[in-house]
Amino acid sequence: PLKYNHLTPNDRFKMYLANVSRNVVFESENVSQSSRRGHIMFMHSDDVRVENAGFYGLGRTDKRTPIDDVEFLDDGTVEPKTGGNPSGRYADHFHRTGLERANSPAIIRGSAVVDSPGWGIVNHSSYLIAEDNVSFDAVGAHFATEAGDEIGAFRRNLAIKSEGSGDGTESRKDEQDFGHEGVGFWFQGAGVEVEGNIAVSQKHAGYIY
Repeated sequence: PLKYNHLTPNDRFKMYLANVSRNVVFESENVSQSSRRGHIMFMHSDDVRVENAGFYGLGRTDKRTPIDDVEFLDDGTVEPKTGGNPSGRYADHFHRTGLERANSPAIIRGSAVVDSPGWGIVNHSSYLIAEDNVSFDAVGAHFATEAGDEIGAFRRNLAIKSEGSGDGTESRKDEQDFGHEGVGFWFQGAGVEVEGNIAVSQKHAGYIY
């Protein structure tokens, strides 16, 4: 039985349920501090196929606060008090794996992302097919494209619950820090096919282009 009643406003609305348990698990040992969480990045190769895996408590970029990347002084040393909230440390990050449609896309299918302080599944300058995945309890955005040149597809994915930063959509524009308001799907560009996805219980919006 369910722990809580899940009543819809009227009988015309359906309730969406998701099984987020998987027997292939990637999980942070310490989730109490964002800076101690693990994060996964597939870099510079489209030879990636992820199916039916679970990603729990991952993501080091915390969208509740503005991005704070490491900065360097002229002598090459790190500037003090920088790097407290670096960008690009997402739960499941496909990072510049290639943008050639003639090549095979990277794929993530049937997987679950749970408890991310930033973004869930991210296409960053990649050719990615993301299908039949579920993301639950991501602060900033569940599914995102980062740079605007991304291609591929988000199909039949389910995004449930985001709390958001409480800041306005473009309040961090100068830092190029977007997708923090609490959204199901954040698209920096229009090159990705979007079909049959569902976003529920988002703080700000289901979809933002």
